[in-house]
Amino acid sequence: MEMDYGFKVSRLSADDGGGFYIEVPDLPGCVSIGENLDEALHKLSDAIESWKIAANATGVPIPEPSNVPANGPSGRFSVRVSRKIHRELLRIAEEEDQSLNMVVGIFLAQAVAGELIAKNVDRVCGKMREEFDQHIVSFREVFDWGSSGYKKHTRTVKLEVAKTGLPDHRDAA
Repeated sequence: MEMDYGFKVSRLSADDGGGFYIEVPDLPGCVSIGENLDEALHKLSDAIESWKIAANATGVPIPEPSNVPANGPSGRFSVRVSRKIHRELLRIAEEEDQSLNMVVGIFLAQAVAGELIAKNVDRVCGKMREEFDQHIVSFREVFDWGSSGYKKHTRTVKLEVAKTGLPDHRDAA
């Protein structure tokens, strides 16, 4: 199937019957639905052809495929991997009853999500550390010593930051 038109793939919820929904933004109303992604993609070429036939019959001009999607990247790119990785990805796809593209897309999405989560955790921990450093650096304790008179002893106590388990970045500055 030669696909000149870009398309958007969505997973249907269980309430909507499950499966996949594909739409072609350049051809309003041109959609395909399948129980799995391969079926939806297979039906897509028929849907595009049917859309073009209906457009011709009603005098609607058939737009040329847009080179750049209106709302950003197309979601398509090519990547080379070793045969070993390719074989393993194919095994996983077969095991999961998914297409290779779907498996690779899921892995990429998980990797990107993991990276975003890690960055946010680092940011939150950094803010917590800054607040800790601003509010608790040292404190003073006052003691009353003995009954032979009022004697005040004052000492400054530095908190041991290392006990928090957080790295002490103040020493690096």
